[in-house]
Amino acid sequence: MTSNSTKFISIKKFGNNAMAAAVSLAVLSPAAVMAQGLMLEEVIVTAQKREERSMDVPIAIGTFTPQNLEDTGALSIQEIDAFIPGFDSGDTSFTQNGLTIRGISTPNISTGGDPSVASFYDDSYVPSAVSTVQFSDIARIEVLKGPQGTLFGRNAAAGVVSVHPNKPSADADHFISTRIGNYGLTRVEGMVNVPVTDSVFLRANVLKSERDGYQENTVAGGSDPEEQDVTAGRVSVLWEASDSTSAQFSFDFDDVDNGAQQAIGVIDGGVYTGKDPFDGKVQHDIQGEGETRKSYGYSTKLFHDINDQFSMKVVASYREWETYNLQDEDGTANAATYANTNNIEDSDIFYSEVQFNYTGDNLTAVFGANYSKEDVFQNTSLNFNTDTVASISENLFGVVIVYPSGIPITEVIENTGDFSNYGVYGDITYELTDRWTFSAGLRYSRDEKDFTWLVPDNTYAPLYSLLGNANFFFLQELESYPTVNVIELESSDSWSKVTGRALVKYQINDEVMTFLSYSTGYKSGGFDSLALGSSVTPIEAEETASVEWGIKGDFFDNRLRTQFSIFSLEDDNKTASKDSRQPGGAGAIPTLVGGDETIEGYELQIDLLVTEDLKLGLVTTDRDSEETLDFFYDSNADPVPPETTDGNSATEYTVTLDWINEIESGEILLHMDYQFKENTATDGTGFDQDFLAVPGVGEDQKTLNARLAWTNSTESLTVGLWGKNLTDQERVRGTGTITKSELGTGFVSVEPPRTYGIDVKYSF
Repeated sequence: MTSNSTKFISIKKFGNNAMAAAVSLAVLSPAAVMAQGLMLEEVIVTAQKREERSMDVPIAIGTFTPQNLEDTGALSIQEIDAFIPGFDSGDTSFTQNGLTIRGISTPNISTGGDPSVASFYDDSYVPSAVSTVQFSDIARIEVLKGPQGTLFGRNAAAGVVSVHPNKPSADADHFISTRIGNYGLTRVEGMVNVPVTDSVFLRANVLKSERDGYQENTVAGGSDPEEQDVTAGRVSVLWEASDSTSAQFSFDFDDVDNGAQQAIGVIDGGVYTGKDPFDGKVQHDIQGEGETRKSYGYSTKLFHDINDQFSMKVVASYREWETYNLQDEDGTANAATYANTNNIEDSDIFYSEVQFNYTGDNLTAVFGANYSKEDVFQNTSLNFNTDTVASISENLFGVVIVYPSGIPITEVIENTGDFSNYGVYGDITYELTDRWTFSAGLRYSRDEKDFTWLVPDNTYAPLYSLLGNANFFFLQELESYPTVNVIELESSDSWSKVTGRALVKYQINDEVMTFLSYSTGYKSGGFDSLALGSSVTPIEAEETASVEWGIKGDFFDNRLRTQFSIFSLEDDNKTASKDSRQPGGAGAIPTLVGGDETIEGYELQIDLLVTEDLKLGLVTTDRDSEETLDFFYDSNADPVPPETTDGNSATEYTVTLDWINEIESGEILLHMDYQFKENTATDGTGFDQDFLAVPGVGEDQKTLNARLAWTNSTESLTVGLWGKNLTDQERVRGTGTITKSELGTGFVSVEPPRTYGIDVKYSF
């Protein structure tokens, strides 16, 4: 019997001596489950735009395979970061997800800016709002760490996340699976792969997942936060027109209708209320609250072998999406502190790429060009009422106003954008000797952006006549742009950059290689959708440069696999999202702040086959950073001058264990992982000390997960029992202060409680 098993572990900060750790540990990589036991698996990736063994590619790569998805039950990129060192993903918002690689984060609010981590689905670039594609019938996920500016170009300043769905094939294949658990979890997935003719093959899959929220909303008519309702599917047709030419046509969609993020009110009047954040109760007083996304994608890919040495590939795709993210921002049901925000997008992107590959005796090369065009619309609203304004006026300005209670008020910023990008690239690899290989490449990228802002008058203007529009939130912008409430403010700019890489690789023996590389990356400049000042001073293009040494290899008769790398990364013109309130203003607004950062660190992955039946895994990374941010005002309107700060990554690790046992009716596979993440949020200079009184704040994450599965002797049926957070640790994962300075309210979100259930998969 065979099935695939890839286990990753994520430890950050393993000991004090990175080199000693590299000698004593080995990197975690995929393992295959065989009838005779466990073994290391060869994973084929396309990190260099061609198919290669992951262990042969001179890049730090994290991968995730179908067996990992079964073991973890992961539904999107947000649920796998604990298994890939140096990679972090926001774990709450589907539509405003932020990815981080090696400490470089992606601000996730403004559509006028771009991410520092490029996301690809089925070889096509996808913007941040749709980077959380559903993991249904996925072949693998690749996380490429460090600048990938040569082969992937735009917005690959920190790295690339690439999701590869399964392709149609000539072999008939079908499965249906279900996963059920507490909190009403029900997930059903099905796939069919059929040969329509001798040369046309069809593959189709669909997934439906529902789950109740972990918190009960006690406000009548309100929805529970983070409840889940996801539908996704894909249809793909592969036509093998001849021995040298094939074409693939695909359509995919997802429909996400989730509850909003948690806002468990624990601070009111500026002090801790005594609320237990783990009592399973929240007060979200918003009608229509939730987070939704409808996304549709169409893709065509053409493959052609020109001759024995040259081949070409053409990709053309179109994707459109609509998002809605209405969420509570005060955590109470008190009319005097009523506040919520909504982010709406209606956007689309066309992406195309032409790629040529050459393979000779000693030389391989890839070169090509890409073009994309993106149209964006964003509506960001702040919703409150007359009671809220009265509270703010008295708290901040000492002005007491009396107006009818409960009248809703909305402030809005609307943005539109028209973006285009193109690039040309080339990369060669030359075998100098049987052991030495040299690679080099260059890309030219250019981005052009047109962007607009419109700040309509407040929906209850008479109230504002008492204080002046300029004193409140988005309408503060009227001081500098007095007509932006009726006439769109427009701005245009362009950015271009040449990026590249150079590396040498030395094959120590058949199983071990080492490499030294220098690579650069580029993220387009842009505009801050919530700061009209960026129309005059746009966001600068982010530029990265990295030096990295690494070693990969299998040792002791393929029982120990090691990947180790040391890197130094320069990040110029980085952007960070900060809650900022201008002097005299009434509200803090998320604002993009520029700066520079230097990051140095190492990453280590380990996979150790103790016996043919037992495998252990471990991953570690440690980073030191030095950051300088530009001048900005904080949420209290206090000036924050430029200052260089030193930092060190939190200690994180994930330890994995896989055990297999053959029995008469098939085999049993046990997977366990333990995730540890040190809390460092309470040590930061911006942390609000009032939250220290709240239970669960400042706790380190300590999560134990497990899955015990049985597969029958014909491999047609698998039944698994699973559990997450088996110790039921109670931990606050985040704090919210967006309304604290104005209304005295603060809230928290907590980690999911213990969950458990059963999954069944039948293949036929």
